[in-house]
Amino acid sequence: MRSTRKTEFMVGLFVLLVILILSLITFRVSDISFGEKEGYVVYAYFRNAAGLDEKTKVKMAGVDAGTVEEIKLTDGRARVSVRMYPEVALYSDASALIKSTGLLGDKVLEVSAGSEEPKLKDGDKIRIVYEVADIDELVRNITDVSNSVAKLITELSKPEIQEAMKETILNIRDVSADLKRTVADNKSQVYSIMDKLENLVSQLEITVEENRAPLTNTVANFEEVSASLRALLEKTSPNLESIAKKTDNMLTNVDEIARKVNDGEGTIGKLVNDPKLYNSVSSAADGVGKTINKLDQFRTFITFKGDYYGRHKEGKGYFSVKLQPKPDKYYILGIVSDPVGNVETTKIITDGQTIEKEEVKTKIEFNAQFAKRFNNTALRIGLFESTFGIGADQFFLDDKLSLSVDAWDFGEDEYQAENPHVRVGADYFLLKNLFISAGYDNIFNKKRESYFVGGGVYFEDE
Repeated sequence: MRSTRKTEFMVGLFVLLVILILSLITFRVSDISFGEKEGYVVYAYFRNAAGLDEKTKVKMAGVDAGTVEEIKLTDGRARVSVRMYPEVALYSDASALIKSTGLLGDKVLEVSAGSEEPKLKDGDKIRIVYEVADIDELVRNITDVSNSVAKLITELSKPEIQEAMKETILNIRDVSADLKRTVADNKSQVYSIMDKLENLVSQLEITVEENRAPLTNTVANFEEVSASLRALLEKTSPNLESIAKKTDNMLTNVDEIARKVNDGEGTIGKLVNDPKLYNSVSSAADGVGKTINKLDQFRTFITFKGDYYGRHKEGKGYFSVKLQPKPDKYYILGIVSDPVGNVETTKIITDGQTIEKEEVKTKIEFNAQFAKRFNNTALRIGLFESTFGIGADQFFLDDKLSLSVDAWDFGEDEYQAENPHVRVGADYFLLKNLFISAGYDNIFNKKRESYFVGGGVYFEDE
């Protein structure tokens, strides 16, 4: 009897121990806790929280840092609340990312602590959230791309498209052959031009280095002028208040006069309120307005420019007026002071021998050109230094930089000229009204060719 009771007691004790162990395992696996939970709760919004569940682990650097406590829908987005372990600190620039782990695609919530104070506390929001595209979205994107490619292939398969592509390829082949043939025929001239451009760049570097100090002084002078203007404004500010008061009184008087005229008082009031006079004046004003509008569109620009020709140690001056009735059309009228102008030959007889002496005099020449602009390219035709010529300009950097090519004197009338006069150059605006120039002049006449540098001022006469 006693043995039976002992056996029953041992069995009951064993069952009780098993129940206790199973309960502990259940609480451990289910993360069931009694009393107040440890840690703090923060939340983040995701466009898609698929794969996350309550009790999903929160990882930081691959280590458990908390668990997902709640997932609910708020304004079309998933609000994910996570309970962080008390020893894990998050800062204001913390971030969250839903990522996959393992081959089966299990999801975890990966967080980064951040570093910027203050720390996040219970109930705060993780503001930085990174969303990764899911497989369905990637498949949709790939499908859209494949459909677009299929449509493109269908279009390219049309006979008219294939014919057009064939013609384009043939044209490119012809242009390439022509270009190759042109370069081969003019190889020596191309090399000569490249050598001249290299010399031009070298001379420009030397010129800029030699004039670095004057440019620095010019900037310093502008600063002094600015300081003087500031001081002048400070001195005249008391007078401005007096002028403002007088202006206010004057406006009051004008308002009184306008009231009387509007009421029809006096001769002017009667004239103003007469409908016939109003109609006549209105018609005349419309005509004057149209005329003034056309004049307002007409713009005038003035240029003073000087160039120095390094090879011949000569200077050349320009004065020009640009008349621009429309943005894409303008006229250029100018005067050029050419150091190589008239040539006078004097015969001197000494001891029965005749010696001819040539004297070159400066000549005043004229420019009268018409220009048409197409976007950033302008074409010019007319008089270039008193002879027929053509030119082209290419503009860059909102017209701060321009490259020009001019050709004239096709009759070869210039002094020591065997070929037409061709000039290439560039203008660059350092300031709104101040520019520098450089280029190569008379490229195809060996005796007169030379690089040049210069500059000038350019302003609008308003």
